[in-house]
Amino acid sequence: MVLTVASGWTARVVGLAVNLVSVPLAARYLGAERYGVWVVASTLIGVVALLDFGLGNHLTTALAHALARDDRAAARTDVATIFGLAIALALAGLVLFVATWPIAPWQHLWNVTDPLAAMEAPRVLWVVVVVTLVSIPVNLVTRVQYAFQEGWKVNFWQSLGGLAALAGLIAAVQARAGLPVLAFALAGIPVLVMMADLGLVAAREQRWLFARPWVFDRVAAPGVLWRSRHLLANNLQSLFWLAKDTLVVNLAYGAADLVRFSTIFRVYILLLGLIVGSVTVAAWPALADGMARGDWRWVERAYARFSITAVGGYTLVVLTVAAFARPLIRLWAGEALVPRADVAWLLAVQFALIACANLSGYLLLAAGRYAAVARAGVIGGLASLALNAAVVGRLGPQWVPITNIVCLVVFVVAPLHVLARRLITEGLASAGRTA
Repeated sequence: MVLTVASGWTARVVGLAVNLVSVPLAARYLGAERYGVWVVASTLIGVVALLDFGLGNHLTTALAHALARDDRAAARTDVATIFGLAIALALAGLVLFVATWPIAPWQHLWNVTDPLAAMEAPRVLWVVVVVTLVSIPVNLVTRVQYAFQEGWKVNFWQSLGGLAALAGLIAAVQARAGLPVLAFALAGIPVLVMMADLGLVAAREQRWLFARPWVFDRVAAPGVLWRSRHLLANNLQSLFWLAKDTLVVNLAYGAADLVRFSTIFRVYILLLGLIVGSVTVAAWPALADGMARGDWRWVERAYARFSITAVGGYTLVVLTVAAFARPLIRLWAGEALVPRADVAWLLAVQFALIACANLSGYLLLAAGRYAAVARAGVIGGLASLALNAAVVGRLGPQWVPITNIVCLVVFVVAPLHVLARRLITEGLASAGRTA
C-alpha cells in the first residue's frame, strides 16, 4: 500500500504537471469555443466509459478474493469472462453509436457559434467515442494489477501515458493540427500506452492468468453482468458528481462561462486523485483482504487513519487553493479562465464532501456492498441534477455547487458513513464471537 500510494502521488504530480502545461497551451492555441468543444468532448469520455457496466470494479474484487484463496482456476475464469464481456460491450457500444449518429441532435451539445469549432466538433466526437470504447477492455489491465496489489505499476504506466500525451499535444500544436488531432493526442495516446502494459502483463508478468482465454464461463457471464449492475450504478453516480456540472454550465451559459468554471473544477479533480484517489485504490484490495481474513481491528484502524490523512489533508489543500485560485489561474492561464471567487470556494467544499463519500464508499465496495454505495450515489446525483436544472439557469453557475453540497450531505456522505461504521462494528463483533 505504501508503494502504491507513494507512486500514486508521483503519478498525480506528473498528471498535474501535464495539465499545467497542456491546459493553457491548448486553450491559447484553440481559443475559447474550440477549447470548450474539447472540454465537453472530454467529459463525454466518462459517459462512454460507463459501457464497461462496472466490470472493471467487479474484476478487482473478484480477482482479489480468488488470489486470497489461491484459487488459480477461478482467477483465470474471472479474467477470461470479464475481458470477454468487456470486448462484447465495447462492440455493442460502437454499433449503438453508429446507429444513432444520423438521428441524434449532436449539434445542440456543443453550443458554439465559431464555424471552425462547429465543423470540428463531430470529428472530435468520433475520436473520443472510438478511443474510449477501445479503452474499456484495455484498461482492465489496471484492475488486474490492483487485485495483485501492484498499483505502483499502474501509476508508472499512467504517468508514461500522460507524458506521451503531452508530447503528442506539443507536436500537434507545432504542426498547427486541427482539434481532432489534438483530441487523439490527449485521449488516444494514453490508451496506446496501456495497450503496451496489457501486452506485458498477458505475455510475461501474469502469463498464467491469461493462458486460457477459452475458459470464458458462459453460464456465469449473465450473473457477472447482473452483479455488476450495482457497480454500473456506482459509475453513474461518479458521472453525476464529476461530469454533469460542466455539461449543466455549458448548456445554461455557453462555452465561455464553461471554461472559467471547468478550470478550477479540474484542479480539484486532479487534487482529489492525488490525495484521496491514490489512497483509496491502494486500500480497496487491502481492505478486502483484511475483511476476508477477519482482521477487523486492522480495518478499523486503517479507516480511521485514511479519514484523517487522506480526507482531512485533501480538505485543507482545496480550501487553501480556493483562497489563492484567482490570482494563480490568472498568472497561469490568463484572464479568460479565471473563475468567480464564490464558485472556487463552493467547489472546494463540494469536493471535500466527495472525498468523504469516496472513502466510505471504497470501504463498502471492499466488503461487496455494491448496492448500498450505488443507491446513495444515484439518489443523491438525481436529486442534485433536478435541483441544478431548477435553479442554475435563473440564479447563476454558483448554484451548481450549492445544490450539490446539500444533496451530498443529505443523500451520500451521511448515509455512507453510517453504513461504514455499522459494517466495522458488525465485523468486530463477528471476529469476537469467532475468537
